[in-house]
Amino acid sequence: MDIILKHISTFPNWHLALDFLKRSQVNYLLAEDYPEIEPPNRLRGQIILRGVSGRGLFVTVPATYSEELVLAVATGLATFRTESDHPRLGSIRSTNFINFLNEFAAILTGKFNLDEVAQAITDKTCALFEADGASILVPTDDENYRFAYITTESDEVRARLEKLVVPANIGVVGWVVKNRKAFLVNDTTRDEVFSDLVDTRAQFKTRDIISAPIDAGDKLIGVLQVLNKRQGKFKQTDLRLIQLIAAIISVFINKAKLYEEQLQYVRMNRELEIAHTLQRHMMPELPSRIGPFLLHGESRQVSQVGGDFWDVLEFGETQRLLILGDVSGHGLAASLLMSSVRTAARALLSTIDSPEELVPLLNKLIHKEFGNKGHYTTMIFCHLDIQRHKILYFRAGHEYPILRNPDGHYKMRRRGGLPLGLFPFRMEDTWFEHDFTTGEALFLYTDGIIDGLPAEEDEELHLDNIMEQHPYLGDKVGQGLFFETLTSRLGWRDLDDATILRLTLA
Repeated sequence: MDIILKHISTFPNWHLALDFLKRSQVNYLLAEDYPEIEPPNRLRGQIILRGVSGRGLFVTVPATYSEELVLAVATGLATFRTESDHPRLGSIRSTNFINFLNEFAAILTGKFNLDEVAQAITDKTCALFEADGASILVPTDDENYRFAYITTESDEVRARLEKLVVPANIGVVGWVVKNRKAFLVNDTTRDEVFSDLVDTRAQFKTRDIISAPIDAGDKLIGVLQVLNKRQGKFKQTDLRLIQLIAAIISVFINKAKLYEEQLQYVRMNRELEIAHTLQRHMMPELPSRIGPFLLHGESRQVSQVGGDFWDVLEFGETQRLLILGDVSGHGLAASLLMSSVRTAARALLSTIDSPEELVPLLNKLIHKEFGNKGHYTTMIFCHLDIQRHKILYFRAGHEYPILRNPDGHYKMRRRGGLPLGLFPFRMEDTWFEHDFTTGEALFLYTDGIIDGLPAEEDEELHLDNIMEQHPYLGDKVGQGLFFETLTSRLGWRDLDDATILRLTLA
């Protein structure tokens, strides 16, 4: 069956409306593509339903209805596969059903909370059928069903139902889940499908019941039940009507879930923005003057909150500690680890006699707080003596530092230890000393630079060789053009966070 929508573009959120239909697995066509099909009028929300007989069923709803409600009605009607399956027009146009839709529209206007939406629907459905009770059951983790939303006059019955889990292979619920069709029982004492399991445990008596699947197309998201009609018995028209309502419920549950996902996305983005702002303010500005040394650098992040960080810590009047780190992961988890490491380093530095004592203390802290979650960090430490122009450096699982000599040649310092946080204790770490001279440049960087460069299979790239072949790259760091040049000249891509620092004598 096809739904032909006229003037769908007049809906404010028409692209979302069409998405509801797609998820309901209903074929739809835009009437603008079929000019020969002309509805009786051009009211907003008009829907043409074309049955297999070729005749159209015209349903006009008030312009005050939201596009979701219009499409929900259309989706529900489209679930009836043949002309004879359509609810009688008298039922659709009946005062009760029209009132139901109006109340439905009023309740749902501006409401996106899933629990609030589902409970309101359950209450109105119970009132529409003039029944003793109604409920929506939703799947559990073990693929059974539980009572999530309940309408009943008895608080005791409600409390008992909320504790129950209904097996997905017995009773009316089991039949509806298996066949994904609506089901009617007018006399539970004579019906072979009906099971009194729920009645027994809830201390309740079900005389008659109608039930329909809440079908999202690709999966079943619930079961709608109405029981004990107060006057008379349930009829086939009631069975068709509950199918229609279940289809409407499916659309609105999807809408509520979509809204919750969007809200969660907005909150996450807000958290990331805050973390990004904090991270940006935590990083020292570049270039930075460190006594006689000058520090330049560039950084690129693949996510809003990166895992690379650097800092310059003071240790006495003539000593500074330059650190560059790369924490495992991305996003908020990486940001938390990064800020913890940086804060701990600053706090611990005031309790020790030399910067070299910092490494085992940081390692122990990271392993204790983050090691059980599989997080760690690689770091490189440069202890700067700003009076004697000496450097003591140590790498903890980080990329090897590169020294450019005054004659322009690059040399990689291949020494160091394991990342911080992998094990609770460390072997003795060896720091290496270098007398810094004018014309030299020390490059510290993270692995995102190497990871983003194109390479042949099994080819091992080293940044010192690359910078030796392209000597202009070192100067680009000082000009803030390193990554731009790396991209345009060597085809670098930002596959991971990447940072490079250049330390020189001013």
